[in-house]
Amino acid sequence: KEQIANSEYARNFQAKSPSDPTIFFGRPMTAENMAGWVNYFADRIRANGLSVFVDTHNIDSTGVVSGQVSQAIEDAMVFVCFVGERTLESRWVRDEITLAYQFGKPMIPVFQEGYVRPAEEALSPPIRKLLMSQGVHLHDRRNLNPEGSVADLVTLLRSLESQGGLAAT
Repeated sequence: KEQIANSEYARNFQAKSPSDPTIFFGRPMTAENMAGWVNYFADRIRANGLSVFVDTHNIDSTGVVSGQVSQAIEDAMVFVCFVGERTLESRWVRDEITLAYQFGKPMIPVFQEGYVRPAEEALSPPIRKLLMSQGVHLHDRRNLNPEGSVADLVTLLRSLESQGGLAAT
C-alpha cells in the first residue's frame, strides 16, 4: 500500500474525507470509445457529492489488471461498468467485473445504446450478476437526455447509500 500511496492511484482516489465512499468506474477497453461518457458521468457524480475513481490505466503487455486497479476496486464501495456492444469481449473489463464480484461489491451497469445481452449460457457468474443488477440506460447514439441517465445513476447510488451499501469500511 505504500507504493500505491505515491501513485496515480492515490491522486485519482482522493476522497473528501476518510469516511467518504468512492465509486469505481471501469473504463471500457473496446472500440466503442466510451471514455468521454465515463468522464461525463464521473464529473456529474462528483458534482453530486460522491467521490469517483475512473480507471484510466491501459492494458499492460500481459493484459492483466494492475495491482493499482485491483486495489481501487477493493477499496471502492460500488462498481459501475459501462456496457456496450463489445465491452464484454475485453478481457480487461471481464477481469475488473470478476474482481468486483470476488470482493462482493454492489455492481451497477450503465447500458450503452445498441447493447444486446449475450446468451445466458455464455455468461460467467460475475458477468451474470452485473447484468442482473439494476442499471441505467444511456442513449448515447442519439444523445437523448444524458442528464436523465446521470440522475438515474445518482438515484441508484443514493439508494445504496441509504441502505448502508455505500458505507465506508
